[in-house]
Amino acid sequence: KKGALLFTLDPRPFQAQIDQSKAQIKALEAQKVAADKDVARYTALIASGGATKQQLEKAEADVKVYDAQMAAQTEVMREQQ
Repeated sequence: KKGALLFTLDPRPFQAQIDQSKAQIKALEAQKVAADKDVARYTALIASGGATKQQLEKAEADVKVYDAQMAAQTEVMREQQ
């Protein structure tokens, strides 16, 4: 019949992909929190000579990388929905 449903897609594989993206975002968030703490720690330690500027710059770069990865993964998740 015209307008009749021909088939339905099983939503489970799609939901699994979305769940995986959410889990990856959570993992990246945790890594970013650790990198933020490193930035704070190295910033404080530089004054006393307990850390190098290179260590601080690496931690700052890590924060930016995690931000970018979270943004990319969020976009992937939006496309999956």
